[in-house]
Amino acid sequence: MAPLTIADGGNAARAVDAAQLPAPRLKVGLFADTRLQPRAIVEAFAGIERSEYAQIVLVATCDAPQRPLHWAWRAWRSVDDRVFGADPDPAEMVDLAAHIPAALRIELPQSGSDAGYAEPWQSQVAQFGPQFGLDVAMVLGDLDPSALCSIARFGAWRLGAGRDDGPLDALDGFREVAEARPVTTAVLTARMATGEERVLCQSWLPTFAFSLTRNRGKLLRRAAQLPARALRDVQRNGLPAPPAVAAEVAPAAARACDAPIASRAGGDSRAHLPRIGLSIGRRALQKLAHVDQWFLGYRFDSGDGGWLDDQPFHCVVPPRDRFWADPFPLERDGRYFIFFEELPFATGKGHISVIEAGRDGVVGEPVCALSQSYHLSYPFLLEHDGELFMIPETGENRRVELYRCIEFPHRWRFERALLTDVFCVDPTICRAFGRWWMFVNAANHPADVHDELHLYHAEDLLGPWLPHPANPVKSDARRARPAGALFARNGALFRPAQICVPRYGAGLSINEVLQLSPDAYAEREICRIAADESSGILGMHTLNRAGQLLVTDGFLRRGRLSRAVPRMLAPAHRGPGDDLVARCASTEHAA
Repeated sequence: MAPLTIADGGNAARAVDAAQLPAPRLKVGLFADTRLQPRAIVEAFAGIERSEYAQIVLVATCDAPQRPLHWAWRAWRSVDDRVFGADPDPAEMVDLAAHIPAALRIELPQSGSDAGYAEPWQSQVAQFGPQFGLDVAMVLGDLDPSALCSIARFGAWRLGAGRDDGPLDALDGFREVAEARPVTTAVLTARMATGEERVLCQSWLPTFAFSLTRNRGKLLRRAAQLPARALRDVQRNGLPAPPAVAAEVAPAAARACDAPIASRAGGDSRAHLPRIGLSIGRRALQKLAHVDQWFLGYRFDSGDGGWLDDQPFHCVVPPRDRFWADPFPLERDGRYFIFFEELPFATGKGHISVIEAGRDGVVGEPVCALSQSYHLSYPFLLEHDGELFMIPETGENRRVELYRCIEFPHRWRFERALLTDVFCVDPTICRAFGRWWMFVNAANHPADVHDELHLYHAEDLLGPWLPHPANPVKSDARRARPAGALFARNGALFRPAQICVPRYGAGLSINEVLQLSPDAYAEREICRIAADESSGILGMHTLNRAGQLLVTDGFLRRGRLSRAVPRMLAPAHRGPGDDLVARCASTEHAA
C-alpha cells in the first residue's frame, strides 16, 4: 500500500503507512419500533456512541403500540422481582432518544401498514448524501430489516433470541424458564441488500431455571454486548466472509443438554408457569434432605492413553461439611499428589489442599497448601525452567495470580499478577507455537461467568499478557469454561471444557483446537463425557493427567441421613465416532 504524505506544521512532509492509521468510525443508524427500550440495550448503544469504532448518527423511532404482557406473566414477575430483581434493572424500559445523542432524529410511521411504509424515512436518510451514508442500520423491535438493508453498506442488523428469525421481544428470557429450556440464546443477524441473512454473533447461556426476572436480565445483558463486538470486528476487518472452518455441529447423541426438558403446551408458555413453582419446591426439599457435594475421582493406568474410555474412577468423598473439586495431579519422585479446591460450607470460602494418592487405592489426609483472605479454587499447576508454579482461580480478588513453590507441597509464594482488574475463573495456561496462551472465562457480571471463553497470549510466562482481538473467542455455556489442562495427541491439541447446562458441571466437552494464533482461534467439539447418573452421580467438570495418574471430580446429592458414598465413578462417553476419539486417546506426541 502506498504511503500517505501528511503536512507537518508546514515543514517537511512525513510518510505514514496508511495501514497504521485508525479506521474511520462506522456510522450507525438506530431504527426502533418504540422509543422505550430495555435499559441494558440503551446503555450498550450509549457506550457505542462514546467508542472509537462506531458512532450513532441517526435515531429513528415510531410509536408502535406495545402489547402488554398477559396478566399471568405480570403477576408471576411481580413476585419474582422482589426475590431476584436487580438494581438497576436491565429490563427497565427507558427512552432511547433521550439517552443517545445523534445528528439526526426521525419519527417513523407505524410499521406493517403496507409494503411502502418505509419509503418516507428511507428517502429522509438518503437525502443526506454520501457524507452521511450509513454503514449499519440497527433494528430494534418489530421493524422489518428487509426494508432497511439497502440504505446501509453492511445491511440491517437485528437482535434476537435464537428461537426463530424474529426480533427480541418482551417474553424472551421468560419462555425459556417457563418451558424448562436449559439454554437461552442471544443472536445478532445481518440482512444484506442481496437478501442474504448472516449470523454475526451468537451466544448460548444457561437458563436460570427458577426466575423469569434473572433469566431475562442475563439475556438482555448478553444481547446488549453483541452489537459492540460485531461493530468492532467489522470496523477492523470488514464484514466477515463465510467461515473457512465449518461451524461445529454437535452429534445428535451429544445434544441431550440442548433439548427442552418440558414439552410445549400448544405453544403457550403460560401453561408452564405453575411448573416453575413446583421446581422451586422440589429444589427446596432437595436442599433439606441432601447435601450437594463435589468429590474427587482418580485411577492409575499405563499412561499411554485412556483419556476418553469408559474405565471407572475410584471415588474420594469428603466429609459432609465441605466439598473437594478441581483436581490437578503432579508426579514427584515416583509419588503422586493431587491438588484441589477444598471448600468448607461453614466459611463458603475455598482454599487449595493437597493429598497423596497411592497405587494401592489409599490416599493420604488432605493438607492445606495455599489459603488467602479471598476464595481460591482450580489450582492449575505448571512446571517451567525447573520450577513449579500454581495459577489458582482468584476471580474474587479480580486478578489472575501466579505463585511459585518454595517448599513442596505446602509452601507457595505470590510471584505476580498476570492480569488485573478482571473477573476471571479457571485460568488455564499452555505453551504452543512459540508463545504462552491463557484460556480463561471472564465476565462483567458473576452470573454470566460460565458462558464466555477469553484468550490471552504472551512471549514470556510473566507477561505482559495481551488480549486476543477476537475475545470472547467462544460464547457458549455448553462448551466454553475450562475444565483442565490442554493436552496433545498425535500432533493435535485438545481442550477440555465444562458443560454448564442443564446444570453447572453437567459434564465435559473435549474440543480439538483448529486455529491458534494472535489473530485467530477456532475449535470443534469431538465428544462429550458425562457421569452415569444411574449411579447417583450427577456431573463431572474437571479432567487432568500426570504420568499414569488420571483425575476427575464428580457431583452428587448425598442424603443427610445416609452413610452410603459412591465407590466408583463411571464416565459415559458420547461422541460423533471412534475415529476422532482414537486420535485423542492414542499415544501422546509433542504439539
